[in-house]
Amino acid sequence: MELKQLVRPRGWPSAWCDEAIQYGFIVCVREGRAKGRGLNAINALYELGWDEGTDYIKDLITYALALVARILTPTFQRQIARLCVHLAADVPQLGTTWVVHFRQPHRSGGSKRTAIDATLQQFGRFLRGSGHLQGEPGKPFEYRGIIKRNVFYGTFRRKKSHILAGTGTFVLKISPDSRDMAGHCTWYDNVLDDVWASDYMWTRKG
Repeated sequence: MELKQLVRPRGWPSAWCDEAIQYGFIVCVREGRAKGRGLNAINALYELGWDEGTDYIKDLITYALALVARILTPTFQRQIARLCVHLAADVPQLGTTWVVHFRQPHRSGGSKRTAIDATLQQFGRFLRGSGHLQGEPGKPFEYRGIIKRNVFYGTFRRKKSHILAGTGTFVLKISPDSRDMAGHCTWYDNVLDDVWASDYMWTRKG
């Protein structure tokens, strides 16, 4: 089934479309092109990445609900998140508050242990959230990710910031009781002017 630009309504953030491609719900079969001198505009062309499996259908529904939730009030977001719990009851439940530990490089050499207070909101297999270094609420991060089996794959970046520093990725293995996650993260660090990697430990609060 082919979908033209109608898939992406006017005002629809390009990041949402990119995210749907990343998760395999749509496939870009032709890149779009803006109108230029001597050139006609070309609409991007997409296909649905269709799969009749039960997991795909549940994931598609919960992902669509997650997109809708982004433009709603926090109260409605929580209601949609609870609905997604019932739709994807077999998925580890990570939508709560966490303490995150990792090591970051120090200007004098070596590294220091650092903690983040983080909150995740979950819609089926899809998660987003926010956090900040403990004691530094004015420097928030935002998280996006997906659960595959018992592994949480995600990204983080500074909120409302266009700088590269503080932007990275992580992979976490979820414990059987979903109270802990352990893995690694990596990001570009402006102190080193290089890529840095660290152990990454998430512990559920309470």
